[in-house]
Amino acid sequence: MFKMVAQFILSGCIVVFASYVSPKLGQKWAGLIVAAPLLTLLTFIFLSLDPANGNLRSYLASALIFMLPAAAFIGCL
Repeated sequence: MFKMVAQFILSGCIVVFASYVSPKLGQKWAGLIVAAPLLTLLTFIFLSLDPANGNLRSYLASALIFMLPAAAFIGCL
């Protein structure tokens, strides 16, 4: 239960920070904050906290595969 509450609070903090930054820097930068690898890093941390869960390896493989299209998208911005 604590893990789920911590995930909820951290994810909410990222969204609040992006909402705070949006009027000052622009919507493009706020969107990049939310879509940045920061969320992937948080997911890696939460998946690695539970070593019995085998999802970390499959998530890492999927993240590496889809990193190229994401980098192309960010490059186009």
